Formats: sequence, structure tokens, C-alpha cells
Amino acid sequence: MRITQYQIEGIEADGNCFFNAFLKSYYQLQIPTENDLIAGEANKTLFLRQLVVNPILETDPNRWVNSDEGGKSLANFFHIPVRVVTANTGEKHGEASDLLIFPDSSDNNIPNQEWENIPVNEQPNKYIFIVDVAHHFLWANVVKFMSGAR
Repeated sequence: MRITQYQIEGIEADGNCFFNAFLKSYYQLQIPTENDLIAGEANKTLFLRQLVVNPILETDPNRWVNSDEGGKSLANFFHIPVRVVTANTGEKHGEASDLLIFPDSSDNNIPNQEWENIPVNEQPNKYIFIVDVAHHFLWANVVKFMSGAR
């Protein structure tokens, strides 16, 4: 049995909260510097924003990029899954979606999957974890991880 607990961490609401939440979660994974794809970038937030938004704006300058599209772009660039939990408001108030976005690869094009539908033994140990609360993005910090039978 695997039990994981998370602590939701806030991000400044400056228009870059998705990218800042991504960065906080990314660096929480303790990626070795030699494997850090953005270590040399002076403005990492701007780099991520341009990486995600520019290709979309080239085809449709009036289009809004959603967290699934942003997550997919970043999952592909960093070659790491991105988990996005969205707290629903409106009609589905009180419900949440919990989606794991897999990076594409030449031998594997796994579609996005609901976290609860992924068998525990197939859930990745390392992934970016972002929480969407009414289009403000936070990140989830792993605070406790236990493995073994109870």
C-alpha cells in the first residue's frame, strides 16, 4: 500500500501562477543540475510562458491556453508527467478532476488519464503537481510518503 500526503502551497497571483506553480513543483523533485533543462535561463517563468503560449498564439492570437494544454506542452518539453487537480466551481461545485498528463514519446503516446483510474503500481513516483482553483494555480508539495502493508 502506498500513502502519499500533500501540502498545498500558494503562488502569487501575478498572471504567471501556472508557470510559477510548475517551477515550484519541478524544483521540489530535486532534478540534478546537469539534467535541469532550464538551469541556464535567466527568467525561467518567461521561458516557460513562451514555450507554451507562443506556438498557440502563432495560429490563433485570440485563443486562451488551458491548463491541460499547458501541462501537455511542459510534460513533453521536460519529459515528465504533469498532474493537474482542478477544483470545479459552477455546476459541478464541490467536485474535482484529477488528471495525469503524460509526455508523448516516439514509442508511447499515452492519453491523459484520471488519476483514480491508474493502478497504484502504475502511478509514477515523480511528476509535477499543480492545483487549479478557479484558474489560480497552486502547487502540491509531497510531505509524507509511506510504502508497505498496514
